Amino acid sequence: MTTTERVRVRFAPSPTGMLHVGGLRTALYNYLFAKQRQGDFILRIEDTDQARKVEGATQHILSMLSVCGIEPDEGPSLQRDGTIEEFGPYGPYIQSKRTSLYREATDRLLKAGQAYHCFCTSERLDELRTIQEKKKIPTRYDGLCRALDAQEVEKRLSSGQKSVIRIKMPQKGTCTFQDIIRGEVTFSYHVLQDQVLLKSDGFPTYHLANVIDDHEMKITHIIRGEEWLPSVPIHLALYEAFDWTPPALAHLPMLLDEKRAKLSKRMGSVGVHEFLKDGILPEALINFILLLGWNSKNEKEIFSRDEMIQQFSLEHVHPSGAVFDRKKLAWMNKKYLESTPVKQIDTYAKSKGFIDSSFAAKAHGDAWEQFLQLVKDRIESLGELNASVAYFFQDPEIDSKMIIKKSDEKKVARTLTGISTVLEVLPTWNEQAIKQSIEDWITGSSLSRGEVLWPIRVALTGKSFSPGTYELLGLFNKETVLRRLQRAMECLQKA
Repeated sequence: MTTTERVRVRFAPSPTGMLHVGGLRTALYNYLFAKQRQGDFILRIEDTDQARKVEGATQHILSMLSVCGIEPDEGPSLQRDGTIEEFGPYGPYIQSKRTSLYREATDRLLKAGQAYHCFCTSERLDELRTIQEKKKIPTRYDGLCRALDAQEVEKRLSSGQKSVIRIKMPQKGTCTFQDIIRGEVTFSYHVLQDQVLLKSDGFPTYHLANVIDDHEMKITHIIRGEEWLPSVPIHLALYEAFDWTPPALAHLPMLLDEKRAKLSKRMGSVGVHEFLKDGILPEALINFILLLGWNSKNEKEIFSRDEMIQQFSLEHVHPSGAVFDRKKLAWMNKKYLESTPVKQIDTYAKSKGFIDSSFAAKAHGDAWEQFLQLVKDRIESLGELNASVAYFFQDPEIDSKMIIKKSDEKKVARTLTGISTVLEVLPTWNEQAIKQSIEDWITGSSLSRGEVLWPIRVALTGKSFSPGTYELLGLFNKETVLRRLQRAMECLQKA
């Protein structure tokens, strides 16, 4: 890449399932790298593995990226009606629409003697693998068809025998390349095999399509997961065969679970949609993902999108695995909930179904917004929200054991009766007036503040954890407060 060449990066997922948090991190790092350098972020769908393609996966990937605010400058775009449109000068951006390019490329390699037809059946390859495993040697293609002469190849093709196209890899020496994150990396050719480039169904493998599309789309930097490191020698061999300059390379560290094993669904949710469904804010998830492998030069952990773009650097991405700490994600989500305006939380929670529709219809007005402000600062995810706000809309069930936790049954009953009497005649109903009247009553009693405020709070909420008693009393009207205190007293009588 020359110093004047425009930066172009790409995120190229396969539609074989839902978007994984590892894929989201790859997309984010590519996006930030491009935006910092006023470059282009391209989205490409690599759907040449037709057998593993999942219906609707492309739409899902596009939707999740959009929700997380990672919008491509070129590529497929999800429309409101669920259809996909592509935009950009280097399309199509869906590989299954580009098959003619791949066939032309393999013809070129065949003519140059840099690739060959392989007629080995799946049965032979399975048998070869079994033998190699028994001998405890690397499992790889043995190059049987590499030595076939042109006449034999033509004879087999004319008879209708199916074949794949394999690249002729060097058989001796090493491949050494520079990785922005890992420095110098070396592979020995003797452990590599002649990979398949074009399958018998006419579709390319990842190796061929990836290289051709990166070249045709003028990609300057490839930022992807470390699982693709072993593919680099094959890709570099293709670049050399086509006489093309390869892009710069950066391979991101693997995501690990808390036990430092590869992050997988067996250890819990790993799909982006699962975290969002559980009530993690998109902004919080993106911020958390940012720190899985990269860290700033200071102790800062919460970043705005502009700060991410300004400060991100591939040179500060660590090559070692990054632990996906779910407790840290919950902490970060709580921080985002605390700092997000209540009106924004209200709109998002209602639109995403985090508040029951029967509640949402009543969830409006100043009292609701004040209450939501109190609640949102006490939860870690929006998945907790509906249960946390239910008592705002309906009288709670009272646990008699909970309400007498700080005292005894008779004392609590007398307390609730006394407080009800005080509040019933209170001429002004606001938090300050309510607090003053109750504090005066406590002063004239032999009870502690905890013995008085605890049963009131449980009577109002049915919960052991909630906003403060006076805050709640100021939000509910007098009728509601007196009714709930009466219900609590009736609950004690039945106990």
